Amino acid sequence: MDSVEAEAFAGRASAQALVTGPCERGGEGLHHACVWAVFKDGCFESGLGSFDPEDIVVASAPAHPAWEGRAIPAIAAMLGVRPAEAAAHVLDVEPETTVVLHGMCEEDVQTVLRHPTTMIGSDGIPTLDGKPHPRLYGTFARVLGRYGRELGVLSIAEAVHRMTGLPAETFGLDGRGVVRLGHFADLVLFDPATIVDRGSFEDPHVYPTGITAVFVNGVRVLAAGRPTGARPGRVLRRRGS
Repeated sequence: MDSVEAEAFAGRASAQALVTGPCERGGEGLHHACVWAVFKDGCFESGLGSFDPEDIVVASAPAHPAWEGRAIPAIAAMLGVRPAEAAAHVLDVEPETTVVLHGMCEEDVQTVLRHPTTMIGSDGIPTLDGKPHPRLYGTFARVLGRYGRELGVLSIAEAVHRMTGLPAETFGLDGRGVVRLGHFADLVLFDPATIVDRGSFEDPHVYPTGITAVFVNGVRVLAAGRPTGARPGRVLRRRGS
């Protein structure tokens, strides 16, 4: 499986999340006890699931860029220690480290996408440091290009609705999510024949292709694939709040 195919199967989280539960955070050396509390039979058994060490890849560690893009066993080899000790060391010296966790299944992704109540978005950590999850750049283009056009898991029109109208209706965002007279003009102009994500875990800082223009509240914020510098966004509050 190449990295492009694998993008949908991984998530990004704070490395702290791997040891949340057994211990509270804080204190030099405390993470060693936390890590050993969740490291069982060669795997990390945490509230996020069970992960082999090679499925945990450092995404961002600003003070230690040599770790970024490397899995726990590779970092362990660099440090000359065992994987659990490497994980504890990473958390001790740089507790704000974020990681990419490989632990999902393509069949599950497609099953969830097919369900009519599924909305499409991303909870990717919004940082450009290191090697973030490629969904930071390509979530919507991936759904439209791969799961819509290439695999036919859902139609392009249905995918757009799941990204726009359905979330706006679900969260009570009046005037948003549909193209209608009197509504806010939040618009994306894209080519359904070419739109696709291009980033990978090795090279995540890549914008998708096929997007021509983006308008936020009627103001053009992307032209010819480049940001215009305009920032017309505003805080959205749900109906009745």
